[in-house]
Amino acid sequence: MSSADKPKEEKPIAAFVGIDWADQKHDIAFRATSSQAKLERYQIESQPEALNDWVLQMRERFGSQGKILICLEQSRGALIHFLMGFDSFELYPINPKQLDNYRKAFRPSGAKDDPLDAELLCQFLSLHHDQLRPWRPDDEQTRKLALFCEKRRQAVDARTALSNQLKSELKQYFPLALVVLNNDLSTVLAADFLLQWTTFESLKRLLLTNCVSSFTLISAAVSKKSKPASNASKALYHSPKIAPSLRRVVSP
Repeated sequence: MSSADKPKEEKPIAAFVGIDWADQKHDIAFRATSSQAKLERYQIESQPEALNDWVLQMRERFGSQGKILICLEQSRGALIHFLMGFDSFELYPINPKQLDNYRKAFRPSGAKDDPLDAELLCQFLSLHHDQLRPWRPDDEQTRKLALFCEKRRQAVDARTALSNQLKSELKQYFPLALVVLNNDLSTVLAADFLLQWTTFESLKRLLLTNCVSSFTLISAAVSKKSKPASNASKALYHSPKIAPSLRRVVSP
């Protein structure tokens, strides 16, 4: 069997690390795999320089002994993308619910404590790493799809937030618009309507103008006896000059 056909030798585990990620700082707990090793704790800033210094210390201490397993309470983000660039690390992101349930076993109140969470992550990884799946980076197409999905989700959330804010404003000074638009402000019709009639007064002037036109047509129809008044009114109601969304307002 050639050397190329031989299975790749699995590196031994040199240390278990738990990192509780935060915006301003990272709490770290780690323990070497030797039987006499004790749990050690660090707290570092989230700046790249501080992370680089910590990575160098870990590689100098454990790099020659084997791989370093790291457990994090996240599945994506700046920290995991930073750590994935070092081949001596094997990353194990876990669902926050897993840590929450594990935390409750030791603290029934479920109160979060960053240093304790780092220790729990380290302990969880050391006891159950054989049942966890290490993180592997997605291929290019999967990363692009995930990015597009995330951007779409952000756009939908932004639209929903803006729509709710606009509804709150309309309820105070133009509630009739919500009735006309069936409480849906996410359509092109809603945008056109609110751009055309920004207040109840502007809409009322339109309705008043149409009512005057209606009475004029009805009077003309009655005087000429060419068409019943009801038919003239019906014709006006279905006239394209009156938007379909406004018919519900003028209907009896």
